Amino acid sequence: MLRRIAMLMVVGGLATSTGCVLLRPVSPLQPTTAPEALAAEDIPVPADFVLDLEESRRHVRDGYRELDLTYRRCEYISEQRVVEFFLQHMPRHGWSTEFVYGLDEQKIDFSREGEECTVVVEQRVGDRLTEFRLTVNPAKTTSGEFVAARSRPPGTGVKASESDPKQGDASFK
Repeated sequence: MLRRIAMLMVVGGLATSTGCVLLRPVSPLQPTTAPEALAAEDIPVPADFVLDLEESRRHVRDGYRELDLTYRRCEYISEQRVVEFFLQHMPRHGWSTEFVYGLDEQKIDFSREGEECTVVVEQRVGDRLTEFRLTVNPAKTTSGEFVAARSRPPGTGVKASESDPKQGDASFK
């Protein structure tokens, strides 16, 4: 009898403890509202990701812009959640999804008004870190010439304080 009770306890414990974590629903990432995290008004950033000022660069001049931004979150989250965030939020800012690919790291290509944007998402499990690198460059024609939107509609592109053509290279510091 005692043996039967012990066996039921073991089986009951296994039945209630296995697989529960996999069935827990995960909420989608939300966009940040922190102004210091946004390097451009038309590029959404997931909440709790921080812009790495040392590894990021921005060049804006005469309607052209080049952004190379690195964001990190000191928490391991699924690459797929970050990819889903961009697939959901970039079209809301006028970007069209062109291509999603990658094995070791997830990559997404977007395009909009003479610009191309690539997002590369990477996990560093050992460092408990999730990182994405976002680049925006003027699109090029098949002959290699730049195609850039010289005049942007109000409320798009770089922040108003950074769009002065006399300013040239904008720094994050």
